[in-house]
Amino acid sequence: MKSDADHGSTDAIVSSVSSTVKQRCIWEVESLGIVSEKTQNPDETEALQSFNHALTYKDGRYHVELPWRPDKPDLPDNFTVAKRRFEGLKKKLRTDATLYTRYNDVIQDYLQQGICEDVPEDSSAAEQPETVRYYMPHHAVLREDKVTTKLRVVFDASSHKEGSPSLNDCLLTGPNLNPNLLDVLIKFRLHPIAFTADITKAFLQIALTERDKDAVRFLWLHGPPYSDCGDELRIMRMNRVVFGVSPSPFLLAATIRQHIKQYEAKQPTTVKAIHESLYVDDLISSSDSVDEALSVTTTAKRILTHASMELCKWSTNSPELSAKWTESGLEHTPKTGTCGNVLKVLELVWRSENDDFVFDLKGRLDILKGKENTKRSVLQTSARIFDPIGFLTPFTIRVKCLFQELWERGIGWDEQLPPDLAGKWDQWCAELPQLHLVAIPRWYQVDTQPNAQTAKLHVYCDASEKEYSAVGIQCICTEKIRKEKLSPAL
Repeated sequence: MKSDADHGSTDAIVSSVSSTVKQRCIWEVESLGIVSEKTQNPDETEALQSFNHALTYKDGRYHVELPWRPDKPDLPDNFTVAKRRFEGLKKKLRTDATLYTRYNDVIQDYLQQGICEDVPEDSSAAEQPETVRYYMPHHAVLREDKVTTKLRVVFDASSHKEGSPSLNDCLLTGPNLNPNLLDVLIKFRLHPIAFTADITKAFLQIALTERDKDAVRFLWLHGPPYSDCGDELRIMRMNRVVFGVSPSPFLLAATIRQHIKQYEAKQPTTVKAIHESLYVDDLISSSDSVDEALSVTTTAKRILTHASMELCKWSTNSPELSAKWTESGLEHTPKTGTCGNVLKVLELVWRSENDDFVFDLKGRLDILKGKENTKRSVLQTSARIFDPIGFLTPFTIRVKCLFQELWERGIGWDEQLPPDLAGKWDQWCAELPQLHLVAIPRWYQVDTQPNAQTAKLHVYCDASEKEYSAVGIQCICTEKIRKEKLSPAL
């Protein structure tokens, strides 16, 4: 690192993967993180080297370069494509004044924070021959269930003219530096005191170097689309890392890893927690004591603040920790009502008051209204159930077996299911609304015995011609054994 001085859709998946590969995947083992050791490919090595060479820290913020492919194809100016896409967006904004206002508020907020800027009028003259100009189409995603940001602007860096590459085609994606999702969730369940937070606009806190800003241009308006100045295009560009550009997750994770290295000696516990429990921009962890949790949370917030990344929306199941946060001035979500706060933890629904997981069926049940008895409908509906730990396996395994059978019989994507399989499909869909009754304790609640020197791990497994599974239950565990990490075997 340099110093200041020197320094999808289901349809898309179906159409892009061959039938042979799709059929094989239905029979492959679900590894739950148990995979053969992966060697880093040359592109990942190149991306890391590019990142380490270019990373700088200035005025409390990290600056990175986009990791261009060494053999990248020429990226032609795609202004015409972006303008055509923007005309479609403008029509939508013209008929929805509320949407325009909310959309424009986000853009204005970006301008005020320096996240984006108008392209300088003399930029064309100042451009170097190697400067890449690319225009990202964009659209709004509305999330009324969000506590803070209700509208998010989503950029498309995969847009391209026919026969030409996109911006993403010219960039190295970089290695996945996030911890294993299953590991994060297991650690979240290990201890009685749980806490969560996320980094505000995490990607947008990392600055882009000057040479790459014209590669992330976009179009906007000078005024409302129904006014005199509403037809005049405004050419803008991002100053920060953009979610939607393929290497952005890598750049975020690599920047955070580089930043926390300097604190390893003085704050090893907190650095370890950030390293193991920060998944993209979500910090999800648990602790044995209030004092330890308080130390980790307040120190993590302070460490990441030095990188211009603010951990916010803190939440916990512990009233004692919540009170300590209030005393220390750490803003957090207070508990409300008897049903408890409902929070998304890596898309799992956590009720902090009850300290349990439940399943969000919003959007899952809507698809049943237009359900069809076809293989396509089976895949689209079942793919909406997110169950990374396997809580719902006894239920989801049935639809996976059904999908296997559809492949075995050679049934087409939009062909009507035969009566026997249609009956199984209808029965499964009829039971789907009952998933809201399932509640799983967040904490394992492993019993401890002060004088015990051993741990008992009971493992149950069984198999049939159709499926096999295993589950482990730890009954006795000493503090010493827990620290030796036997309990993650659950």
